[in-house]
Amino acid sequence: MTKKTLLLPLTVTAALGFALTGCTSSVDPVETPTSTPTTQAAAPDDQCVDGVAFMDLTDGGEKELADGCETVVVIGEGGTLSLGPVTTLSLMGMGTTVEADTVTRVELGGNDNTVTHTGAAPEQVGDGTGNTVTAR
Repeated sequence: MTKKTLLLPLTVTAALGFALTGCTSSVDPVETPTSTPTTQAAAPDDQCVDGVAFMDLTDGGEKELADGCETVVVIGEGGTLSLGPVTTLSLMGMGTTVEADTVTRVELGGNDNTVTHTGAAPEQVGDGTGNTVTAR
């Protein structure tokens, strides 16, 4: 009787095992798409791209952005820049002279910069020293 008692559960277990092997899915698993990292190209200097212009006056000299730009960021020392209308002018360099048409806001992060503009006086913010912003 022991053989029959033991044989029945083993037979049932084996039958269930064989039955379950036929229940596997034939559908391929869903592949997770991998994202390819994109590299953003830096905006070129001295051009207004998507409302932002980076003006590099590292070597001094004179530059112009006659059509202006919404935001203009200026770096460098001792250069001269002529701008059309600007919403935000951000000065990071030292000793730069900027002549602009209308300017709404001047961010003075650098030192000893001179800004002349037409139109109403712009809001001035920043912790730079020795900077002047005057109407012409």
